Amino acid sequence: MPSNRWLIEGTLETLSNLRIGNGDITSRDELKYEDADGWENVKISAFITDAQDAAYIPGTTLKGKLRYLADNLGIPTLEQIFGSPDPEKEGAVGGKVSFFDARTHMEDFVLSDEQTGQLAHWDASRKTGVSAGVTISRKTRTASDKRLFHQEFVPKGVIFKVRIAGVDMSDEEVQDLLFVLEGLNRTPVGASTGDGWGKLRWTPTVMKSLDETGLRN
Repeated sequence: MPSNRWLIEGTLETLSNLRIGNGDITSRDELKYEDADGWENVKISAFITDAQDAAYIPGTTLKGKLRYLADNLGIPTLEQIFGSPDPEKEGAVGGKVSFFDARTHMEDFVLSDEQTGQLAHWDASRKTGVSAGVTISRKTRTASDKRLFHQEFVPKGVIFKVRIAGVDMSDEEVQDLLFVLEGLNRTPVGASTGDGWGKLRWTPTVMKSLDETGLRN
C-alpha cells in the first residue's frame, strides 16, 4: 500500500497560439479550393482532439516537456519523479507521477474583439482556428511555389485543466515537481515556438495529499 498519494491540479492558459498536431487531417466547410475536378475541401493539419472532438493537451506532451525542463534544471529527483528514460535498462525505475490529459471545459469561451477580426475559420466546439503558411525550401530558404499549407491551432485565452497524481513521494520530490511546473511559465510548448507560439501560464489551484494520518491540503 502506498505511504502517500498526491493530487496536484491547476490550469494552463494559452498566452499565444498553441499548436500540437497528431498527423490527422481535418477540414472546414467554408474552406475550399477549385481544381480540374471541381471544388475540394482544403486539407488542414489537425490539432489533436479528444473523443468529444475538442482540442486538448496530452498527458504525454506535458510529461515530456516537464522532464525536459527537469533535466535542463539539473533536478536531482528527475528519475524518481518521471522514471528512467530507458525502462528496459538494468536498474531502471518507474516514475512516481502520472500526468492526465489536460482538457478545456470552456463551453462559453468567446473570442475577444481583436481575435474576432483576426482569427480565421474559428470552430467553437474544437476551440481551434486555422492559419495558412507557405513551405520554405531547405535549399533556397525561400517560399516554395504552390506549397501553401493550413494548420489548426488553439488561440490565446483558452484554459486547459491539468491534473497530476503521485504516489510514495518524498517532500523533496513534491517540491521539485512544483518547481518544474513553474517552468511552464517560461518555456513554450508545441510547434512553431520560434514564431512565438506555445506560451502558457501555469496556475496551481489544488494540492492535496493522503497518508496514514489522513487528508492534508
